[in-house]
Amino acid sequence: MQDDSTETRLARLTFDPEQDLLSHVLRVCELFPDSTALTGDGRRYTYAALAEAADRIGRHLMARGVAPGDTVALIADRTPEAILAMAGIMRAGGVYVPLDPAYDTQQLGYVIGDARPRAILWDNAYESLAADLTPEGTALLSVAEILRDASLETQPAPTAATPQFPTRSGEDACYIMYTSGSTGTPKGVVLPHRAIARLGFDTTFGAFFPEDVCLASSTIACDGSTWEIWPPLMNGAAVSVVTQPKPALDVLASTIRDTNVTVAFFYTGLAHLMIEHQLDALVGLRQFRAGGDVMSVPLTRRLMEAAPDLEIVNGYGPTENSVFTTTHLVTPEDLDAGAIPIGLPTSHCDCLVIDDDHNLVGDGEIGQLATAGASVALGYLGLPERTAEAFIDDPRPGHTGPVYLTGDLVKRRADGVHEFNGRVDRQVKLGGRRIELDDIEHHLRALPMLVDAAVVLVPAKTGDKRIAAFLKPAGELPADPAAFAREVMRALGEELPEGMLPRVTRVMAAFPLTVNSKVDRKALAKTLAEETAPQATPSEPTRTDASLSAGEIERIIAELWDEALGCGPVTGDMTFFEAGGTSLQLVDVHAALTKALALPFDITVMFEVPRLAKLAARLAALAAQATPVAPAPPTAPAIDPTAHTPDDLPTGAIAIVGMAARLPGVASLDDFWDAIQRGTNLIRPHDHAVID
Repeated sequence: MQDDSTETRLARLTFDPEQDLLSHVLRVCELFPDSTALTGDGRRYTYAALAEAADRIGRHLMARGVAPGDTVALIADRTPEAILAMAGIMRAGGVYVPLDPAYDTQQLGYVIGDARPRAILWDNAYESLAADLTPEGTALLSVAEILRDASLETQPAPTAATPQFPTRSGEDACYIMYTSGSTGTPKGVVLPHRAIARLGFDTTFGAFFPEDVCLASSTIACDGSTWEIWPPLMNGAAVSVVTQPKPALDVLASTIRDTNVTVAFFYTGLAHLMIEHQLDALVGLRQFRAGGDVMSVPLTRRLMEAAPDLEIVNGYGPTENSVFTTTHLVTPEDLDAGAIPIGLPTSHCDCLVIDDDHNLVGDGEIGQLATAGASVALGYLGLPERTAEAFIDDPRPGHTGPVYLTGDLVKRRADGVHEFNGRVDRQVKLGGRRIELDDIEHHLRALPMLVDAAVVLVPAKTGDKRIAAFLKPAGELPADPAAFAREVMRALGEELPEGMLPRVTRVMAAFPLTVNSKVDRKALAKTLAEETAPQATPSEPTRTDASLSAGEIERIIAELWDEALGCGPVTGDMTFFEAGGTSLQLVDVHAALTKALALPFDITVMFEVPRLAKLAARLAALAAQATPVAPAPPTAPAIDPTAHTPDDLPTGAIAIVGMAARLPGVASLDDFWDAIQRGTNLIRPHDHAVID
């Protein structure tokens, strides 16, 4: 007797790199015809219904001229029917191009013009949008109308007059995913069938089983949806589709509970929000997977403590290497180490760590991550030069085939696990030194007072570049955000050199997210640009019979700081250097301040009492003691941020070092140096309270 157990049927499901993606799914349709394949918004499709719908849509497309290799655009929300449409496009031999209706119309038009689809499928209420975007001569079809044409149960069997479905191979294009990347212009990444099919098999951990229910909450226009849809369907599991275009956190939580979801993937920004606000909904999962950005150690620890048996997986991978390149099963030891690795290569994928000359580097050395194997994309649609730059020949002796350069820096440990070390293109040069912004983020995220952090490079009004850090506190927002930010910077200063410390900080309860639920760093930078800074037009300070108050002087100093640095509002306990200034810029501010106050004073005062409020108080005291002089000009003189070198500085000077010191046992600085030269060390440490 033939053993027809579930285990036996599953054993027949193996990865074949020569087969197309849909063939792997159709094998499951034959083995588990009555099992649930898709659910969403109260609708349910079995595997048999999925196969029948794919056939129906495929025949309609073929009747409208779609031939093997033709592109077919899909304008639809995230619905079970959208997945049926993808299967139907593949059934016709087409290459599906998923488009999110929420995207800007101009962007959608660009993608359609670039992909040049033979047909456009639309679903739900997007007939008008699809019609407006459809070029002349392109077929326009409604998914709903095709499915309503006749009930799936009464679909006629193929006849001799019925065209046969074309055969596709694993090397043929499966779909085109458009991504902006670092250029801002959408480019189509062409993914072959083998690259997606390999995700469903031979996984070290995180495999799907027929009893699983996988949540589908990513937009169909990002590659995260690829993993949510096809690996479950290649293993007999069910896919629970969240049909709301922009679901709230409680909708995601209720879908997990109501449909008995066992596996869920979220882009990291959304994953953090789910842990923070919907933790109870996650504890019943079998696997929780995050990817797209660096996972927060404090939040991951919170999830692990709430659900000790939950598989928490950190995933990494660019679209060009089909969703997941590496994955890591998070352990308590990872959290204790303060950083979560990106893990081991996924199935049928090779990872190489290479230097600038594409030579392999040793374990423990940082290099660029490159990928090879069945996971690699075919290239960029219509961009041969970009493809040649990003996809190179395998540099390993005895190996052939394309290798994709990710642009990400990693370090491989002796156990083969990879640790993320930032982006190649996130390296900036400030003050003559190269700085890795991702390295700053890494150290910020390791601080216990933060659950997340983002670091960007922003322009000041002076034209200079500054490092800005956005901080998300662990717990409630602090009553004094500025004091909290200084505490964070002090802690960061114990780990990083002064030149790497952010000069601008903002404390936020939540970070803006992109449509793909990643932290939107461009939006963060934009918030700084939109902030209203005080106008650098100090009112007329005139000292004749009366001196300016400390409050008035503090306002004038703050305005001069902003004029020189573009730092925006500052608090009384900030220093010029904390606002982003350098010692040479302080020379200009000192000159402007002496004119604005009509008060000659030595620049060392600004080093002795560097904090704004105390500096203002000191200058007010000096002004009260000084002999009245002629009135100052009506406004502070404009500061030229490029003119930083006084005439009397030695050739080659790069900084002015101001020092304030208490000299025990000597009466003057000359006596102090004489003592040092004699070998008498009079230097002793002082705490911050004494120095301030």
